Amino acid sequence: MKESLIQIRNLNFRYPRSDFSLSVPELTISKESKVALIGKSGCGKTTLAHLIAGILDPTEGNIVVSGKNLSSLTESERREHRATNVGFIFQEFELLNYLRVKDNLLLPFMVNKKMEITNERKDRAH
Repeated sequence: MKESLIQIRNLNFRYPRSDFSLSVPELTISKESKVALIGKSGCGKTTLAHLIAGILDPTEGNIVVSGKNLSSLTESERREHRATNVGFIFQEFELLNYLRVKDNLLLPFMVNKKMEITNERKDRAH
């Protein structure tokens, strides 16, 4: 049996003061899988990605990523989880305007203790 990377059970989410709601009764994604979130604008793709990344908290249900139940993690632990395990390709350009382009490219290495900024990476960013 394939080892699961993401397990979602009885997930419900609702934004405060909004009619939008997202419900995922069950979803399991194995480590070997390649998955795309596809759907109409406003259907919940980004919301689901933010829930899996621990940016948002579910109203109900459980999200387990790499064996960690995100609901049981502190905000600091969720930030560490995102920095070491989650990658996003943003829908909009997300550069920090007060940093040089090279520093924006190297930023993930600066916030992730497990990633080293090698000379090769500096040269590639340059």
